[in-house]
Amino acid sequence: MSLRYLLLSLLLGLSQPSFAFNLCRSPWTEFSNEPGRFGAFPETHVSYFRFSFQVPSDKKVNLRIRGQIPKGRYATFNLYDQETRSSLGSIPDSLFPMDTPQLQNQASPGAPFTLWITPDKALNHSYELWYRIYLPQEDIQGGVNLPVIEAFDSESHLPTPCPLALESLPAPEGSLLGFSNLPPKPTEDGEIFFYASRGLGFYNNADNQYLVARLNFSQKKSFALFRFKSPSFGLEKPGQPRPEVRYFSFCMGSAKTTRTSGCISDEEFILGETETFLLVGPETESGVNIRELCKAHGINFLPKGKNFIPLIIYRNVLAREDFPGRVNTDFLWPPTNEQINKAEASRLFAQHNFLGSYSPVGKQLDLIESLDWIKSKH
Repeated sequence: MSLRYLLLSLLLGLSQPSFAFNLCRSPWTEFSNEPGRFGAFPETHVSYFRFSFQVPSDKKVNLRIRGQIPKGRYATFNLYDQETRSSLGSIPDSLFPMDTPQLQNQASPGAPFTLWITPDKALNHSYELWYRIYLPQEDIQGGVNLPVIEAFDSESHLPTPCPLALESLPAPEGSLLGFSNLPPKPTEDGEIFFYASRGLGFYNNADNQYLVARLNFSQKKSFALFRFKSPSFGLEKPGQPRPEVRYFSFCMGSAKTTRTSGCISDEEFILGETETFLLVGPETESGVNIRELCKAHGINFLPKGKNFIPLIIYRNVLAREDFPGRVNTDFLWPPTNEQINKAEASRLFAQHNFLGSYSPVGKQLDLIESLDWIKSKH
């Protein structure tokens, strides 16, 4: 099955008879982005909706999706194999076919669009369609109704029963990740490096690039300080350079539960001219309110949360092809046995080797080291 996107006028043609459609009622189930509630490392600034269904083996089911561009930074559809929880294809809002030709590729909020999902062949298989809205405005749906899903038969032009709606699977837990495949711990000197991941098995967004680092907090070293060169970000605007990414964020989560404890979005960052810093740690320690201290000094702060085997995830959405910070997917973690052993790969596969300062790097710190650094930035 593939995600197909065709303009309505192109599919039907002026000389063909009209299609008839069967409305699939209330197909969407909300997937909560609330910290700590569900696994699969959800981003807390994103609205998630999903439709789980089965394609029967005895007929071809075609789906039409009609909706309006939501108000927000970015929206996308991803189609997943429900068994593997990995993306089979995606389409971002910039490629949604607009019902009004002159609005094509403008992704104007409120503009109507029509998408199609067409099986390549009849399959008795289960799928999930996920609809995401990043930084939605007005409400979690971006100020518009959720898209309508309808079923039709492309040969007879008649309505066909909607595919069998399935119960959505529970979010995957860490057992699917395999702890042996986790990125390396910080070095003996406390250095933290990031590694590339496809996010397979966790409803990965195919429009995203992921960098992941493993942390190792202790009573002595309860903080981590990261630095990176921020990409330009945001919506593309006429007459202005195209941003390097549509959106970026950092999220803390647990490798054991795959639940997210918190995220910081690009619009929340205080950006440096050459380097941007992010301090991760407890909100309070030894009577010191770290969050308020960082706020007073204009420092980016993300609580470390109560995560067992903590991970930090750096997302880049719709990275430009010529962006020098694009993840090097030739060196994904974990390495295959044929490539190199893990001990050597922990050094060679770190993404700062390929991306330079665009890849975050970090250092584990204790309370005194963290306070000294905060004061130095005043």
